[in-house]
Amino acid sequence: MGDQDRVAWSLAHLASLESIQGEHTRAHQLFEECLAHFRQLRNKEGVAWTLFNLAWTLFVAQHDATIVRSLLAESLVLCKELGARDSIASCLCYSGMVALHQGSMVAARSLLEESVALNREIGNRRALGQSSCGLASALILQGDLAAARALYEENLYLATEVDAKPVMVSALEGMAAAVAAQQERAAAAQLWGAAAALRDLMGMPMPPIEYAAYNRSVTSARIRLGKQTFTTAWARGRTRVQEQIVSIAEPITALTPSVAWLPLLPPMRSFPPQANELTKRESEVLHLLATGLTSAQIAEYLTISVLTVNSHIRSIYSKLGVTSRSAATRAALEQKLV
Repeated sequence: MGDQDRVAWSLAHLASLESIQGEHTRAHQLFEECLAHFRQLRNKEGVAWTLFNLAWTLFVAQHDATIVRSLLAESLVLCKELGARDSIASCLCYSGMVALHQGSMVAARSLLEESVALNREIGNRRALGQSSCGLASALILQGDLAAARALYEENLYLATEVDAKPVMVSALEGMAAAVAAQQERAAAAQLWGAAAALRDLMGMPMPPIEYAAYNRSVTSARIRLGKQTFTTAWARGRTRVQEQIVSIAEPITALTPSVAWLPLLPPMRSFPPQANELTKRESEVLHLLATGLTSAQIAEYLTISVLTVNSHIRSIYSKLGVTSRSAATRAALEQKLV
């Protein structure tokens, strides 16, 4: 139909898929092609979007960091000119990750914290997961393992709620590195196994930029834990992935305060039962839960998915410090939350 703008956007999204599937050379070619289209069309939004996605593709494929920084800088200028806050947050996130891999810890943390804050402000939950995982990586390198682990845990809940599987993978692998550094190597092996299985399910190979750190961490854990024990734990993580994905959409009858992906992982923190910690939606879900409705009935009543209901229930359990519907109902009644 001669619609060159849609042609350009189709190329852009196809390039993104190629990048996710590890076809970085093909993704690079497609991004360059769509960038030329957008420049010819003088579509600043398209140019800005393509620039930061091209930059990320080159970065994860370990291309020249100078070129990556230049692309991100040009994109950020355009994003600010357009007032595109979601794209600004992405540029900041990617710039922070580049700085992190180059050892510029202060700059990296500042950029990533700014990206996290902006994504929280605009409510971009998918992008928030990515920038939060980046920030958690910075915390690990700075030795703040407890804070990193807590942030990864939060990202797992968030990724489950919005069904952002790439963020799930990043959070699982990041948390594995954190718990391995805390000498919980069997738990780390399970997390790595779960992440590997999830990558296989999605057809999303690990980016080259992550190989070295990942292999160092896994190899160290395998040696210290012992090959047989490590392999058993890894296999347990892999076999539980599909089970966990399916169970997310089913009614929850009991859940430990720790991340659902790894029941054997010791909880990092407990949440005191304070009413002001519950969001408005969580309060609504808790009220309906206390009346005895099932997850499916709550979803129908609130016109949301069962997946979202169960995500809210997990969050409520954590905040109230309980592990069952009956306990949540009892806590709600005692604290006059319903």
